[in-house]
Formats: sequence, C-alpha cells, structure tokens
Amino acid sequence: IVQAAVVADSDALVIKQSRDDTVFDFYPSPQLSLHGFLASLLSPEVSASPLFDHLRIALQSVGFGDGRIFRLDLNGPLTERIYWDGSNLSYDSRPGIGSQVQHIRLTVKFPESDRGRRLGFLRKASGRAADEYKEVCFYGQACPINLSFDGRLLNDGRTSLELSPGKTLEIAFLAGDLFQTDLPTFRRPNCLFKSREPNKFRAMSDRFSKHRTFFTEEKASSRETTYLARINYAYKVTAYAHKSTPFQFVSYPLGSYCCWLQDGVICHLEPILKKKSLHAGVHIFISGSGLESDISGLTLRVADDKNASRRKRVAGKALAQRLDEVVEALENHVAKPFTVHAALNRGVTVACLALTPVTHGISLPLAPVFLLLAENTSQDRQQIVNDCAKRVEKLQYFLTKIC
Repeated sequence: IVQAAVVADSDALVIKQSRDDTVFDFYPSPQLSLHGFLASLLSPEVSASPLFDHLRIALQSVGFGDGRIFRLDLNGPLTERIYWDGSNLSYDSRPGIGSQVQHIRLTVKFPESDRGRRLGFLRKASGRAADEYKEVCFYGQACPINLSFDGRLLNDGRTSLELSPGKTLEIAFLAGDLFQTDLPTFRRPNCLFKSREPNKFRAMSDRFSKHRTFFTEEKASSRETTYLARINYAYKVTAYAHKSTPFQFVSYPLGSYCCWLQDGVICHLEPILKKKSLHAGVHIFISGSGLESDISGLTLRVADDKNASRRKRVAGKALAQRLDEVVEALENHVAKPFTVHAALNRGVTVACLALTPVTHGISLPLAPVFLLLAENTSQDRQQIVNDCAKRVEKLQYFLTKIC
C-alpha cells in the first residue's frame, strides 16, 4: 500500500488506526478508474498499472488471503467503491461531488481476535495493529513521500528503530553523490530537504531524547540519490557520577544491513557483517530496480546476482570514504550537560534551581557549585560522543576491508 502511494506520485500517505480498522489515505496524481482495476483484482495475470499492481497484491493478501474485510473508495468527479465483506466482492459508482482532485481511501478491518488491542496514543499492544505499525516504521524509513501514522511522521529522520535495549543515537543520514557512482538512482526522503546551508552538517543533537535530530546533510543538490546510509550507535548509562561513584556507560553491538528499495519501500534485507560485532551499525539503502524479484516485487533474488553484488560493493566503498566527515564532526563536537535526569542525582543542583526564584542572595553563593556540576555532566556526555566517534571509525575500517 505504501508502494502504491509512492508510484501514484502522492505527496503523503496518511494512516490512521482505530479500535476496528486501519485507514489509508492518499491523493494520486494520475487520473484513475476502479472499474478497470476490478478486472486485475479478480485475475492476477491481468496487469493494469504499477499503482494498481501494488494495490492488487495488497488487497489479495489482506482480503482474500487473511479474510479481512476491506473497502476501497476513489473520490473525485466520479465516486467509485470496491467492497469485500469476507466472501463477496461488489463494485459501485455514482456521480461525485464535483472535485477534480482524486482521493483514494482504503479501509481494512481487523479480525475479531485482534480488535481493541490499542493502548493510548501511538502505544500499540500485541496483535495486528502493533505488527502494522512496526512494519511501516521499519520498511518505510527511506520512503520518499511523507508517512504519517496516527499523526506522527515516521520517516522524518527521528523515528526510533528500537535497535538495542538502551537508547539509540542516530548519528548520520547521508546521501550519495550522483556523479561518483553509476548506481541506479531513487528519490530521497523529504527529511533530507529541511536545510539552510549547502554541503555542511547540522550540529548533532545530544539531547538523547525520543526526538533525536539526525546529523545529516544541510542541503541536497538533487531530488535523486544513488544510496542512503543511516548510521546508528546504541548506549546505556549504567551510573551517573555521584560522590565517589564515577560516570559509567556501556555501548551495544548493532547489525549492519544492506536494504534494497523498490518504489520507496525496503523489499529485501541483507546483512553486511556476519554478526553484530561492531558497536556502530549502518543501514545502506540501494535501489533494487532492474533486479529479479517474485511476483509481488517485495522479494528480490540478490544472493547469486552479480549486478546486486556490484551495487552493494560500490555503495559500501562510497560510504566508507564519506565517514571521515562524520568522525571529524563527532571529534569536534562539544557535548552539552545532562538535563534533569542527571541533575536529580545531585541534590545541590536541584537546590540551586529551587532557590533561584526565592532570592538571588541565597542562591548566588551556590552558583559556582551549579556551574561545576554542569561542567562535569558535560564531560560525562562527552565520553559518549568520543566513544561514538571511535566506533564509527572502526565501522569505516571494516567497510573498507569488505568492499
């Protein structure tokens, strides 16, 4: 369904979940008719268009395969509807409301056993709802159009992939140069176009919160790219500095993968390293256009494909050369102090903040103590950044050897 929205050249795909169903909304650019799509839906050998092919495979899977009820509406000059009640397929059309802009809405019902398993805003429990959310988060992370799920933009460069038991810091999101390789091109995600200065990096956010800012290119010279690379580092603070206890943290090994894209969606995942041996991981996104796949297009046969091996090698080598910029920027980065979660371990800091509104005369003598504690927490966080730089440098070494 995400691929259908990408092929339709839509600006965004909006997904909403309720207790009973999932609703997909997007506005296709070409003028469509569901009457022609009905024939391809009933006959798999009939190919209508790439957009309808993606929709056909999706509806045959969730409707005819899983037995889920769905309704496909096309609103515009003519309002058309295809409805599947679990056993019968029906088609209906009537004059529209006069709008020349077409709007596609797909509503898919949950099975009875999966209904009601939703816990608050974007908090999914087990069941089909949770599976759908995780699938869209992961497989659509490099999607060129905006993916909105229950009001949250998933592919804006800040979505946590839950790669480790600690916190994951997304270090960089790099795009390939069109003039350096002969790899097939694909569209960049929109998150790489929120920039001001050309050919520079944003300062890495070390807030380490759920709203992480990618350390990414400031300005993209082209809408197309030859590869994307998302570099991650995972860590966990085991002890904050307190009295005689030093600051301690651990980093976690992450996997590195080659992600093959078809129409903006990851359709095949291939490990670059045999095991999770490095504490900095990378997801390299490469176009799977032209490679052999199954009928759905979601499974590429890249194991014995020499062309696929060459693409992966070229992209990995190009990325390894660019990691020098990331390492240098990490080494030059000055970390900010830890915020409240660290300050709570230091009662004097809390006292300084609490006394400030009362009178400056009382809190002024404590100001040097507060500044000293802030400097110490900044040094603590700097240890994480320095370790991160070393891990990325090691990742660069292994990529150079492999590619």
